[in-house]
Amino acid sequence: MSNHYHPTRITPDSRPLHGVLFRSRRKDNRHVDGFVERCESFLTRKRPFELRDRFTRFVDRGKPGEVSRFYVSVNARDNAKTRTALMHVLIDTTDVDMATLGQMALSVAMQPEQRAERHWLLDVDDPSQIRVEVLRRRIERIYEESEAPGAVTVIPTINGYHLVCSHGFDTRLLGSMLERVDVKRDALYLYDHACKEAS
Repeated sequence: MSNHYHPTRITPDSRPLHGVLFRSRRKDNRHVDGFVERCESFLTRKRPFELRDRFTRFVDRGKPGEVSRFYVSVNARDNAKTRTALMHVLIDTTDVDMATLGQMALSVAMQPEQRAERHWLLDVDDPSQIRVEVLRRRIERIYEESEAPGAVTVIPTINGYHLVCSHGFDTRLLGSMLERVDVKRDALYLYDHACKEAS
């Protein structure tokens, strides 16, 4: 076959590699008759806003009134580590279905040891913007006091907020503020969500 695939090489200016998940979940769609959970996941070097059309197509394939979520890995993935780990899987597994290679690469890349960054994600199940802002300021103060500069980005979710922290910290210093907060050292954050309009 003359027009076979030529892999792209990594260069110093290559964009970071991230995992992406589009998903419609049962807990968001109990009101939708005949609902069936759907998901689409992949690795990409595109920025999230460049994937909006692809997410829109995913939303449009749902049922009227169905809510879909758009997640992105909070940490970029290390290409070299992922490639090495994937090669080990391919060598050690004799019955690999090559048609699933893309999903296998994603699964390997999303293992914690393949992360290229050390961001933390705090999943805050609290709709209060005031309490979340107090939490954000407290974490930034912890960074300052520990002489390890860092920043916190607040992202609204369907049920609360995600706080993306530039690196870890001693969570014990948050005390009672940890209530209703799930600390994740490597996870997906909610970039966007959308509902398919009723026809």
